[in-house]
Amino acid sequence: MKIRTPIRPLRIVDRRRTYLPHLLAIALLWTLAMTLDYHDQAAAENERAESWKSQMSECLNGRWRGITSDGTQVGCMPAEEFSPSERSRPS
Repeated sequence: MKIRTPIRPLRIVDRRRTYLPHLLAIALLWTLAMTLDYHDQAAAENERAESWKSQMSECLNGRWRGITSDGTQVGCMPAEEFSPSERSRPS
């Protein structure tokens, strides 16, 4: 005896003719996410640049101090102005 799977009646479902609205929505959301990420990264980099700028100016003035990973304290000496006209010539 052969067992057959009964055939159930088919349900009719509307088929979309195009996925363009879905693709446009995904593209819009992706663009929004990338824009927000770009602005977040730009703000973080601006803060980091300001930090480096202030550290560099403190270093040029001789006020910057830091500590290395082995505990040694390091610092910067003040920058000196170079004027070629006041330079002493070797004899």
